Amino acid sequence: MEWYITGEADAFEVAGLLEAGARQGRDTAVVIDKIFLDMLRVERQTFYAQGRRGGGSWPALAPDTVRKKGVGYQNILRTDLAKPGYSKIGGSNSVDTLYRSMTEPGAPYQVKTLTNTSIAFGTTRPYAGAHQHGSWLRSIPARPFLRFLPVDIDRWDRMISEHLMAPFITKDKGNKGTP
Repeated sequence: MEWYITGEADAFEVAGLLEAGARQGRDTAVVIDKIFLDMLRVERQTFYAQGRRGGGSWPALAPDTVRKKGVGYQNILRTDLAKPGYSKIGGSNSVDTLYRSMTEPGAPYQVKTLTNTSIAFGTTRPYAGAHQHGSWLRSIPARPFLRFLPVDIDRWDRMISEHLMAPFITKDKGNKGTP
């Protein structure tokens, strides 16, 4: 990127844009919240694709799990259509708590800590770790539901860059030759 300042008025204009850019850097709440909402969208895609997003499918359910959930029910890591009472197995008192905690803003068990420079996102749902990483003690294969791809990271980087550069981008669209 090249910058040319031609004349005193232009120097003041550039200084104003730099100050506006600095304000954008100090107040990232809007872009951090957009990235968090995009993380929820990515998680919905991962669950709907049964883990195929960015890799192979999650391992199939064990026959005993299919029997408990309901014959013909193959929706992995979901309990929404399982037979009545299944969602209470394992201590849950609500349907689809793992899925909801990863896909719906403010859902029970959701971990969401947004700061000006970071996002902590996840779930405290019991057994989430066993599903994410697998558990040989419980014969649970790994079904990584929290997985972001390089394309996701690139998109979030772009969102942050656009936020920080907004004063310059807006200015550039209206005036050719200025920063």
